[in-house]
Amino acid sequence: MVRKLRQQDLDRLIRSHRNLRLSLVVALLVVIPLFLGLAAAGAPAVLLSPVAGVAIGFLLLMPQRRLLKELGLTNVEAKQILAEARKR
Repeated sequence: MVRKLRQQDLDRLIRSHRNLRLSLVVALLVVIPLFLGLAAAGAPAVLLSPVAGVAIGFLLLMPQRRLLKELGLTNVEAKQILAEARKR
C-alpha cells in the first residue's frame, strides 16, 4: 500500500527528485572531464576518485534526505510514491 501525501508535499517530492537527477547529470559532466584531466597530468586519480565520488554523492543526496525526513518517508516509500505519480 502506497502512502498518500498532500498535493503540496507530493509536488515537493517530485521537484526534489527532479533536482537530484539534474544535479547528478551536471556533476558528472563536470567531474568526469576533471578526473580525466587530472589523470592525464599524472595525479593519482585512482586514490582521489572514490573519495570524491562518496563526497559528491553525499552532497547531492543531502536535500533529498532532509525532505524525506521532514515528510517522514523512507527511501522505499518515496520511490513507490514517485512510481505511482508517474503512472498518473
